[in-house]
Amino acid sequence: MKHLFILRHGFYDKWNQGKLDEAGKPEIEAIAKEMGMIINNDPKKHYLIASPVIRTKETAKIIANKLNLEKINLDSKLETRGGNLQQETIKYLDEFIELQSNKYDTITIVGHEEIATKYSKYLAKRLFEKDFDTYVRECEGVYFNIEKKSCKLFPEKKIDNFEKTNNFSSPHKSPITSFHYILKFTSPKGT
Repeated sequence: MKHLFILRHGFYDKWNQGKLDEAGKPEIEAIAKEMGMIINNDPKKHYLIASPVIRTKETAKIIANKLNLEKINLDSKLETRGGNLQQETIKYLDEFIELQSNKYDTITIVGHEEIATKYSKYLAKRLFEKDFDTYVRECEGVYFNIEKKSCKLFPEKKIDNFEKTNNFSSPHKSPITSFHYILKFTSPKGT
């Protein structure tokens, strides 16, 4: 395996059976496009797995369509009810990644906050002995470049008037996350 993406599902509508909302779909399409540029996609060497919850299935379907992947593997063990990452889920993911890493160049896991945030933090420490302390929001994930032994929040992008940065020396560093938002001030026209 060369590439591992652990993604959190797109923005969704809680009142519409948990389906992705209109803001979530284009965000996931952009993520899939960026993934394709990074991995030089060969669909036969890419394993895509997702939680069977509707928002993760829809997220995985968009990724599969954009990357020409024929199959989405659904696994109920990726459901994380109650906000906790269970030890059995960690063990399952470790074994799953180890098993698939000899067969595929790229593995993409589409799940929920607990997997995207907590498992990514655990895995960065386990694989690279690096602290990776960040919170993964909807329409984000963590990209592990196995060959370079690195990981980063993915995608790197600007959101509205905020720019996501990894400025560890900032005096405004949040105790919760190393990534934070810096407001980009722009003066209105005519001033």
